[in-house]
Amino acid sequence: MRTLLSSLFKSFLFYISSSLKLSKKCVLSSPINMIMTLFLIYMISKFIPIIFDWLFFKANFSAKSAQECIVSEGACWAFIMDKYRLILFGIYPYDEQWRPLLSSVILIFLIIFSGIRYVWNLLLPLLWVIGLIIVAGLMWGVYLIYLM
Repeated sequence: MRTLLSSLFKSFLFYISSSLKLSKKCVLSSPINMIMTLFLIYMISKFIPIIFDWLFFKANFSAKSAQECIVSEGACWAFIMDKYRLILFGIYPYDEQWRPLLSSVILIFLIIFSGIRYVWNLLLPLLWVIGLIIVAGLMWGVYLIYLM
């Protein structure tokens, strides 16, 4: 566990240092790049408050109908709150929704695990094969008990 944490920390430091080198090389390499970067920072700083205002401050969290959402000036989160199970799990029956949830967790774990340079050896493809077999079994209806 300690080597894994140290590997994560080293990967993070490598990412930060390479990002700084890349920004120095690409963003600050010429006057045109500097002007474009400043313009982009200006545009982002101008539109982020508007986006946050629409997403959260003027949003409708308690609409009872679609008409209330249309009248409101912001996002309609009431629809998302009402239909989140359909958005996340599709038409899976309520009792079987643990299967796509577990499949998603396994895939996210594999993606995060693939980003750790310490694990880039023969273990990683083996983990992907095992993980994808488990995900396929979960999504196609084969229970884990039969795989073991």
